[in-house]
Amino acid sequence: MDVRKSENQHLAEGSGGRHRLRNVVLWVGLPILLLLGAELVFRAFERASWVRASWYEGVSDRMERGERIDYIFVGSSRTASGLVPSAFEDEMERARGTDVACVNLGRAFSGAAAHYFGLRMLLERHPEAMRGCTVSFEESAGLPEFPGTWNDAWYFPGNTQLVVDYMKWDDLVRFLRTDAGFEAKSGVVARYFGRDSALVSGRRQMQQAIDWRGTALVQSMLARLGAESAEASGALPANRQLRVDAGGVRLQRDLVRERVSPDVLASQEPRTPWDDQTVCAAVRLLLDAGVRVTFHEVPVPSYVWMVNDTPVRRADRESFDAWLGGVGAAEVRSNIRVTDEDFPDLSHLQRGRIEEYSRDLARSMMASSR
Repeated sequence: MDVRKSENQHLAEGSGGRHRLRNVVLWVGLPILLLLGAELVFRAFERASWVRASWYEGVSDRMERGERIDYIFVGSSRTASGLVPSAFEDEMERARGTDVACVNLGRAFSGAAAHYFGLRMLLERHPEAMRGCTVSFEESAGLPEFPGTWNDAWYFPGNTQLVVDYMKWDDLVRFLRTDAGFEAKSGVVARYFGRDSALVSGRRQMQQAIDWRGTALVQSMLARLGAESAEASGALPANRQLRVDAGGVRLQRDLVRERVSPDVLASQEPRTPWDDQTVCAAVRLLLDAGVRVTFHEVPVPSYVWMVNDTPVRRADRESFDAWLGGVGAAEVRSNIRVTDEDFPDLSHLQRGRIEEYSRDLARSMMASSR
């Protein structure tokens, strides 16, 4: 009797153990499989996406395949939207009679730190290929884009991943010593340790793609109904991305009025010494590696010149020109004539003139290298 009871108890315990194991597999193993599946999907998406191809990893991929890159343009959304690589290449090829390869790495709200890390990565992976290349940084009104030092903000809100992509451990330690807030530091740390996961690094790109397509669809529907954009009376997004709808242009016009107000202009302070600025550190990094460096001028509306035509900014321009001469970097000026009508969103050159600018820039670039 006791033996039979012991056997039944043993069977019950075995059955309970299998049940618990099944629960563990169900509640732990299944989520892991789902995450692995999502990771594989995001990796495939990332590998084939324009986000990778249009950023530093895409340039590295091309160099890895043995492709020659002659010009790399670095800058903000003005470079991203204003320079057409195919037009630049065509103008160069007509004059030179040889193939030319140009890459536009301008990116809205990217910042000097992101470009510094990306360029450093290219130098480390492909030193020989980079030595045959010209890297050109954006400037407007005679001053470089992305002012600031390593002690200032490293990225714009919502664009943490651009900085984290090619950070090293020493960079992370340096960032943690800045005056950035706890939320910013914790966000960078989390993304740094999760950056090898496409699920982590690609989440925002996927979200942006969905947001952009969804917003475009809604605006198209509203336009057909004769209604103004749903965002027309709202504020600019947190990352201050410009909008071309009527409400967005009104908001940008308000910002312009604020920037050119006498009080704001009178409160300007000189730029930080150039040797301390992050973008200039990138220039020195390239020059030390034997890479030719230039600064290309982008067309801007009149208010940008107004903001930069004060005694303080004129002195900044003079000191910057002297710094350029000292390090051996050239400025490439644009010769096209523009008016404020050429900037429908009050910041970026209209689409109908970007090819003209790209060809003019190619001619100016050739003239600067003679």
